[in-house]
Amino acid sequence: MKTTSETIIYIDPNGNIRDNDYNIIGIDNLSNIKNFSIVIDDTYFIYEVVKPKFPKTSKIKLLAKNYLKSIYPEELLENLYILNLPDKSIIVIPLQEFITLLQNFQKLFDKAKKISTPALECLNQGEKTEIETEKFIIKIDDSIEYKQKNNNIPKDEEIKIESVTLNIFKENSYLKNFKDLLLPIVTTIICFILLNIGYYFDLKIYKEKYHYINNKLIELYKQAGVYGDYDPYGKLLYKAQKNRKLNNQKILPVLYKITKSFGKIGTIESLSYKGNSFFIDGTTLDFKALDNIKNNLNKNFNKDINIINTKLEDNRVKFTLKVNL
Repeated sequence: MKTTSETIIYIDPNGNIRDNDYNIIGIDNLSNIKNFSIVIDDTYFIYEVVKPKFPKTSKIKLLAKNYLKSIYPEELLENLYILNLPDKSIIVIPLQEFITLLQNFQKLFDKAKKISTPALECLNQGEKTEIETEKFIIKIDDSIEYKQKNNNIPKDEEIKIESVTLNIFKENSYLKNFKDLLLPIVTTIICFILLNIGYYFDLKIYKEKYHYINNKLIELYKQAGVYGDYDPYGKLLYKAQKNRKLNNQKILPVLYKITKSFGKIGTIESLSYKGNSFFIDGTTLDFKALDNIKNNLNKNFNKDINIINTKLEDNRVKFTLKVNL
């Protein structure tokens, strides 16, 4: 990279603080440094790349934890940082060494304008390179990949960052101000208007109530995989009840609300009923569509909808939702 054009402090793998020329700075000299950013060595973190990216939502950390919980221990996923790029999400998993670093240099971090890492900066600035650490090599090329280190190859000189562009370690929220909220608000209003217009014309087209309900039932049977069976209603009822009564809950209105919430943006794989709750296993194209299904269920049932788990498989998102009745 080019020579740095702003005051940047580096923190190396051993916890030493270094200046732009990578010389160690004594603790006594830190108070003299003003208007600086911090770049922390990549050995303090693990990076995971997710495609397609997570939707912009207050539940993004929960989505990330569900995505990683089968790979990493739960205690490692308590303090995740998420970087959403146009086509991907980068999950930054801090190791215990980073937590210790925060405790030792809390005042220094509080004073910094921005805090980032070499790998994140290279990726965000379109820099194609390889960063060598003590244990492995990080390849940056429109993604972040780990390579086995060959100890026979001499170590390259330290990566120098020209400018720090990211600040995910100091940002406390993902929708920081009204400008961030403006686009989602406008999009939601437009979708709401279009949705209500669609319902109005649907009611005009389907004048006969029986015809309307029958079409919806056929749609439900197709999504549940029972259409064409000798007794599709009985088979669907069996799937939903799992041999238990629904506590006087009428099943058809419930199933209709579920189908209506999914629309054409998701597929129902299976339904089960337990403890006065429906559990829905399904698939959809991406996390944004899953968020839309969850919001639709919440609106139609007027209940809290829980995402039990998610999994990215074959470019589709598999999930389980819990609907409390």
